[in-house]
Order: sequence, then C-alpha cells, then structure tokens
Amino acid sequence: MKLSRLSARLSLLKMPIDSILNKKCKERVACCYQHLPRHRFSSTFIRYSLLNLYNTCPSDSRLRYDIFIAIFDAVVKNDDLDSLMSQFDYVDVWAKEWGLDLETERALYSHLAEQLKAAGEE
Repeated sequence: MKLSRLSARLSLLKMPIDSILNKKCKERVACCYQHLPRHRFSSTFIRYSLLNLYNTCPSDSRLRYDIFIAIFDAVVKNDDLDSLMSQFDYVDVWAKEWGLDLETERALYSHLAEQLKAAGEE
C-alpha cells in the first residue's frame, strides 16, 4: 500500500507544474462557484476572491479563461452584470492571450451570449 502511494507521488513530480496548478485551480474555482451563496455580501467576497485569483495568474495563462467564466457566471447569478459590462470589450483580446482554440472560443462567446440573453441584456 505504501509503495503505491509513493509511486503516485513520484508520478506527480514528472507532471509539469502547470498541469498540477491547472487541476487544483479548476477544482477551487468549481468549488467556489458551486457553493456561491445567495447573500450579496458573501457573493461579493467570492467574486473578489476569484478576481484576485484571476489577477495572480499570468496574462497568457489558460487558467484565466476558467476563472473568467466562473466570475461571469457568479455575476450573472447574482444579477450584478453592471460590474462586468465594461470588460466585455476585451474578451476577444483575452481569448487570444489565453491561447483558446477555435472551438473553445466559440463556446466562450456562445456561453456569454446565452447568459446575457437570459439575464435580459442585449
């Protein structure tokens, strides 16, 4: 039993640090979003926590895409789109910086459009 745990840990060392961080970051973002409370104060705290996480990632990090989606979904869920509206001008630039493939970029714009339409924005 101990040998299998050791071998699993050693195999982690062979993984690039980015893939380890990506997995952990995605898990944390998903956890934050899943437990997003309905209370305004708590949702603001979570949104700012996600913003801090977003800002600590390098500008060309793919993690920023996942965090941006979590921030966007949280803002939509709490009817606070005004706080994010000025940022939509930069989404096309960010998509290039994040290195999104065409399919992911389409999914991003589709997700944004669907959520904005559902929220009554045009």
